[in-house]
Amino acid sequence: VEPADDDMVLWHRLGALVGRVHAVGAETVAKHRITLHPLESTADDLDFLLDGGFLHAEAEDDLAELADIFMELVTPLFENIPIIRIHGDCQRTNVLERPESGVFLIDFDDMMNGPAIHDLWMLLPERPDELPEACDALIEGYSTFFPFNHNSLDLVEPLRAMRMIYYLAWCARQSKDNDFSRNHPEWGTRAFWDRELTDLETQVGIIAESLS
Repeated sequence: VEPADDDMVLWHRLGALVGRVHAVGAETVAKHRITLHPLESTADDLDFLLDGGFLHAEAEDDLAELADIFMELVTPLFENIPIIRIHGDCQRTNVLERPESGVFLIDFDDMMNGPAIHDLWMLLPERPDELPEACDALIEGYSTFFPFNHNSLDLVEPLRAMRMIYYLAWCARQSKDNDFSRNHPEWGTRAFWDRELTDLETQVGIIAESLS
């Protein structure tokens, strides 16, 4: 689905959809799935990138420095945030709408344990403060079926950075595949890492500014 920014009815329905999923997801954790947390999934992704020889020396140093700053900034934010089973890849492209059955989620391949807010921020096309009415409608619909932790809004930008790190690690894991190499010829080049690390540095700066 692609809801218009001002389609509050659809944003409310999307929130309700995720709330229903999380009401079930909160019943237990998935023992054999990753846990989305700076000290777990993101630490694993960073270790894989830094230990795998994927970056040139300067970029490796830059990533290591950024990782240290990021971890120090965001790890305390995850304290006392409940971890439940979540969809994990709750993009709008994974939400279908059918006249006879309403809206529903597909593609649970990336299901994981993590903070509930991860499935909500990924639905928004902009940052929450840029779409306050849509964000409010999303939360209102969500709260119809599952309690919303307003403190978890502080995790949105850290989770965005974690998503960026996850993507880099995913690419690194796929890089030996011939199809991946053909479809992503720039991956792993100096220009690639310079661009990606600049984007990550910008995102870490946004997080630091929000906490200052």
